[in-house]
Amino acid sequence: MPSKSTSANIAHVRIPLVAAAFSFVTDAVIRLKQPFDVSGLPHADWPQLIPAGLGLACLIWSLINLVRQSEKPIDTIDECLSHLKQPAIIVNQNGIIYSLNQAAADLIHLAPEVLIGRAVHDLFHPESSVKDCLLCQRIRDYQELAATDFQFSQNSWRHISLSRISTVRPDQLLELHFDITSLNQIKQQMALAIDGAELGYWDWNYVTGKHDVNHHWLDMLGLEAEELDNYVSDWENRIHPEDKARVKTLIAKHIASGTPYEVEFRMQHKKGHWVWIQGSGSVVEYDPASGQPTRLCGTHQNITTRKQFQQNLQAAYQVISQSPSVALKWQNAPGLPIEFATDNVMQLLGYSPDQLLSNPLLYEDLIHPDDLAIFRESLNNCSQSAHFQDIAHAPYRIISATGNIKWVQDHKVVSHNEKGQVSGYQGMVTDITRQRQQNRAIHNIISSSLEKTANSTLDNLTLLASEALGAQYTVIAEIHQESTCKTLSFCAHGNLVDNIEYDIRNTPCANVVNGNIVCYPQNVTGKFPNDEWLSQHGIEGYVGIPLLNEQNLVPGFVVALYCQPIPDPQFAEDLLRLFATRINSEIKRSRALQAMELQQQRLIDAQSISHIGDWHWHWSDNHFSWSGEMYRITGTQRSSFIPSFASFLTQLVHPDDRNFFKVQLQNSHTNEDIDFKHRIVLGDGEIRHVHQRGKLIRDSKHRATGIQGTMQDITERLKTEQHLLEAKLEAEKATQVKSEFLANMSHEIRTPMNAIVGLV
Repeated sequence: MPSKSTSANIAHVRIPLVAAAFSFVTDAVIRLKQPFDVSGLPHADWPQLIPAGLGLACLIWSLINLVRQSEKPIDTIDECLSHLKQPAIIVNQNGIIYSLNQAAADLIHLAPEVLIGRAVHDLFHPESSVKDCLLCQRIRDYQELAATDFQFSQNSWRHISLSRISTVRPDQLLELHFDITSLNQIKQQMALAIDGAELGYWDWNYVTGKHDVNHHWLDMLGLEAEELDNYVSDWENRIHPEDKARVKTLIAKHIASGTPYEVEFRMQHKKGHWVWIQGSGSVVEYDPASGQPTRLCGTHQNITTRKQFQQNLQAAYQVISQSPSVALKWQNAPGLPIEFATDNVMQLLGYSPDQLLSNPLLYEDLIHPDDLAIFRESLNNCSQSAHFQDIAHAPYRIISATGNIKWVQDHKVVSHNEKGQVSGYQGMVTDITRQRQQNRAIHNIISSSLEKTANSTLDNLTLLASEALGAQYTVIAEIHQESTCKTLSFCAHGNLVDNIEYDIRNTPCANVVNGNIVCYPQNVTGKFPNDEWLSQHGIEGYVGIPLLNEQNLVPGFVVALYCQPIPDPQFAEDLLRLFATRINSEIKRSRALQAMELQQQRLIDAQSISHIGDWHWHWSDNHFSWSGEMYRITGTQRSSFIPSFASFLTQLVHPDDRNFFKVQLQNSHTNEDIDFKHRIVLGDGEIRHVHQRGKLIRDSKHRATGIQGTMQDITERLKTEQHLLEAKLEAEKATQVKSEFLANMSHEIRTPMNAIVGLV
């Protein structure tokens, strides 16, 4: 390296110039002090010329030094090398080191002066032969080399460039070294991260349009490398038409501003379907002269699954928002503050989501006071154990903003923090008010356990149908005449009203009478403008179900009428069908009961007329069941006499007939039929004669389980028979007396006649 610095060289020129200037000033002062001659010029002596001569000599010396400095450009370059932080080496065309800075010497831990004159390849180039070394080839040909990456070991990389430094010495090149090991390690780590995350990587030359991608980029679209043109059109031509303009505009704005971007769009797969891509990128290189971007790099990530999940989630949110179920999120804090609510919360609670979140409204304030204790108990049981993951509350009531009471079904999922403590809840709250009403009505219909809220079963069914259907009017009617019907039960706005009779012509009921199920969800008045009753009462919806008898004829119908469009026509029709079935059964049951009551009355009358009572003897519990005529025949009362084999035998059967009675009934176990007569003794001592007839009762397995029979009071008949017998005997006796009288008379008459005859 040069032994003198640039500052020393400048000092060699500056000192003679100062001396020359001082000499010229001294000479000027001396001359001003000299007297002038007659010509007006100062008088000059030769000693006075000494300062001027010295000044001239110093000036000439300075000019000579300036010329010399201009002839030593290498000294200036060497001075610049010493200030570079990067390793810098000056070599000649033979690859010999002419000069280098301290940073270059530190690479191989030797002093700079030891390295001058040695071959640069052996000390600073990658391990290879001189013939194969790219740097050595360029040095021999005196050619520059743009910065190029060279690997020196597995974990060592350098960026090396060659540049000409002087036209005066065309055999010398400047070799600069930059350590890029850390940068390469970062690149390798990024490559591993990109590969591990299965990210598609792209590199776009913004000037030429060249576009290089990795294999993950290809895999996302089902492509092979040979199917690409390696231009940006590989990307542009596969973007979904609906996304193309938006994506290109966004990327152009970010390129102009120099900021990274991120955008989601669709690209077409080789098989034809669309793949959702999340693209991100940024400008990584600019033109140093113009400042324009020259290179962009970025990644593609396949987010199709996430987008589908988002779409499904959005669809689920829409479904929830349109359903009676409200999604809520609560804090685990006193009173359960609400953190989130779906849009349909207004229908349930009467508050909008903004009102719930902006106001200090607590969910527990909305719960009915009678249900709050049970609700809190469910939460407390959950908070006491970390194993609880969800809570299914028993149905409870809430009070909406309008004061309406609603039944809800509440199912919560429990959230825990890192300490296992309950941090909050999220779940679904469903309005089940209508469902409970309908289930209650359906349960009552199916189980036949109707609450007696009305005097008759039909009235009770009408009230239940009105409540379950939410109808303003519910009617059960029967056809009275050909075009007239009469209501059997009529409910208006939840109350029973008097039955009416009306003409069904020009009404929707006429279609029901024809055996059709009729449903008009709305505007029924417009379809039947001549039905004055519909217009007067503002009826909008109508559902009618015919009632069929055993002959499949229509004796009547059931109708539900609404003053607004029917909310769920299909449900209303199905539920009214169920009511119609129950009503039809009730009408048939009622008529069957009436017929049975008439038949029973006829039987009672027949038994009373014929003095025949019926009885059953159940052997399993030794229980006797009697008809009313049995009590009349035996002169007993239901309140004082309990029929049984023992009580009948000991209290009613005549003492002289008891053994006979026992034998006859005991033989009934083997005989199919019984038929015998005996006497009974009434409470007043009167003796009556009865005739017992019966047969065995058998179960499904033909086992005898008892006897059913009749008992007829034959006392009067026996008395009549006895009177007839006595009359017969009297008649027979009279006949005998008559015969004897006639015989005697005949004898008496014949005796005198014999004498007379004899005389004759």
